[in-house]
Amino acid sequence: MTKLPLPNNPAGLVTVNTGVLSKAEAVLLVDKGCRYIFSTELGKVDPVVKMTHAALLQGAVPLFPWENGEKEEMTLGGSRERQAISEAVVARCKLERKRFLREKVQSVLEELMTNVLFHAYRNADGKEKYARRQEAVLASRELIAIRFSSTAQGIYLSVKDQAGSLKFEEMARALSRCYSGHSQIENKESGAGLGTYMIFDAVTHLKVVSAPGQSTEIACWIADQRSFDNQHFSFSFFERSTK
Repeated sequence: MTKLPLPNNPAGLVTVNTGVLSKAEAVLLVDKGCRYIFSTELGKVDPVVKMTHAALLQGAVPLFPWENGEKEEMTLGGSRERQAISEAVVARCKLERKRFLREKVQSVLEELMTNVLFHAYRNADGKEKYARRQEAVLASRELIAIRFSSTAQGIYLSVKDQAGSLKFEEMARALSRCYSGHSQIENKESGAGLGTYMIFDAVTHLKVVSAPGQSTEIACWIADQRSFDNQHFSFSFFERSTK
């Protein structure tokens, strides 16, 4: 395991960890506060790891290779639109005959859209604005951007809200809860707490960029079955300054 510490590192939260890991091992690191993890046999000389470390030293957010290329974009304005958006992504990415990839993309996209609809927006008292058991119709300032693209190697998905309420600690708790084997399901109105686990388990790369009080973007790369290697994945949680 290679660790690349950064100067002025608050509580060890910005150490870049590399090495060949399982996702369960990666979650243990996330639970300890690590925001940047790469499972790679190349260690710190991996070009993507070097890119990430260099960007962090400059206070920037890197654009990873799997994020390159033109994207199509749609807008999610309410809970009833989720199925239509999912079907459109499948059609535009030509996934009708790729059952394994199609089902994984649909499942991940559904969780991403559901999470942001019912967890991103809060009332003045801090409670979630939209209840799962009711239809959610977003205001114009709450519309969610869905971006996607397709290549022979896999599918890119991105969901961006206009709230910026997701915190690293919340994501870490959700992942840890599901991988630890203890209290995996939360019995609560807002959901069972398995969505974040399912997303991380299904994707090859997961990147979160949070601008507190402004926006949160969750982007992921889902490798085609022919290109899939469960020993190579990444998790990154970047926080932009809103000052």
